[in-house]
Amino acid sequence: MKTVHIEFAGPKSKAMAKRFYAYLVDGGLEDHLIEKLSDENTTLEISDCNNDDLAVLFQCREAAAPTPATTKPVARKRGAK
Repeated sequence: MKTVHIEFAGPKSKAMAKRFYAYLVDGGLEDHLIEKLSDENTTLEISDCNNDDLAVLFQCREAAAPTPATTKPVARKRGAK
């Protein structure tokens, strides 16, 4: 496991840290990060959040191998249901 720390300093830093956390877990930033950081070999997901500590755990998983199509669609006759 590796950790990235993001810290806010200065006036109103506590409020800004809470705003960032809310944006990350509820405001769409997580979707953007997951989309940009995942690739064909690894997917990224948020697996845990701690609102008190403003902590987020991202889980990296190996992407599932694509399964080849093993069956062809069945052609239906006109009017068949």
